[in-house]
Amino acid sequence: MLQETLLMQEDGQRQWMSWQNWMAQNDLGEARIEHQILSNQYPILLQLAMEGHGIVLAWRHMIDACMREGLLVRACEASASLGGGYYAVWPRDRIEHAAARSFRNWLVEESAVAVAG
Repeated sequence: MLQETLLMQEDGQRQWMSWQNWMAQNDLGEARIEHQILSNQYPILLQLAMEGHGIVLAWRHMIDACMREGLLVRACEASASLGGGYYAVWPRDRIEHAAARSFRNWLVEESAVAVAG
């Protein structure tokens, strides 16, 4: 895989997985990246991968549909995670309106489905 073109997020945030993080978690240590394409737009990287121009690190929930449709395939069985998560918060001093409550309930249900699936 290291001989392939790796598609990389140019301005990745610290909570995003980088190829260096992925390699370290998969015991490749300080492997040298020979070929790379940088972009500051993640959708462009996904499009490049779908067109066969390289391998991109992806979040399953963002690419599941592309994989089901055969637009993307796994490059290998290895995976990695930085942990962490997302939180929905609401100020204590504000009334929770019906729309916000409905959204929160939907979000909790969808999260449970994603974890189970």
